[in-house]
Amino acid sequence: MKSKLGKILKNHTILEYKGATDRLCINDIYKGMAYFCLYISSGTGDSVQLKESPDAEEVLLMFICNAYPKKVMEYLKDVFQGEADPGIYRFRFWRTDVVIMVQSRLQGEEFIWLKNFSLRVDAGEFDQMARQALDRPEDVRRDELIQFIGEANPHLWEESERMCKIFEEVERRGEERGEKRGRQAGIAAGKQQGESRLSSLIQALLREGRIDEISAVTSDAKERKRLYRKYGI
Repeated sequence: MKSKLGKILKNHTILEYKGATDRLCINDIYKGMAYFCLYISSGTGDSVQLKESPDAEEVLLMFICNAYPKKVMEYLKDVFQGEADPGIYRFRFWRTDVVIMVQSRLQGEEFIWLKNFSLRVDAGEFDQMARQALDRPEDVRRDELIQFIGEANPHLWEESERMCKIFEEVERRGEERGEKRGRQAGIAAGKQQGESRLSSLIQALLREGRIDEISAVTSDAKERKRLYRKYGI
């Protein structure tokens, strides 16, 4: 991965994401370390059986929170390794690399989506995200995130008429995708049902020894319908 985030992550990353209203506390760090120790000692990951336990150097312990955890940062000041990027803080203790990512302090277009996955979205940045989503109509995940962020931030609806149009366009595209999936499912079900009816008709003809009529029912729709009615299929 060539992105900034990709360069931070390791082969094995233990991640704890704090909700928009949750705060990262010192006890979370202790729990994270407990998960880390269990992970490298048991040889099992999250529902994934590893062939052997990973080395501690291959594992990253990562926390993502919205508000700056002042007490935690003070507690870990002696093992602070530096700020990899605005809002991304690195620590190192007991052969363990730890990253605390503070969403509200992230900067740059690369982190704009992660930064605004919260209850305090800036209208200007949301407009930028919405334009990205509208330029990629095939990207379902972006549309879903726009809808989620919009529902979590009702103040955006009140910002301008443009915001309302953005939400309406995203909702319209979602409805169109749903209708398309419904049509495709209906076509598939109809095809399966048609094949099943034809198979039943051919079996009925075979039982009566009317082999010469099989060719007719596969090519003549009227004859096929007549026999469907006759055999009650």
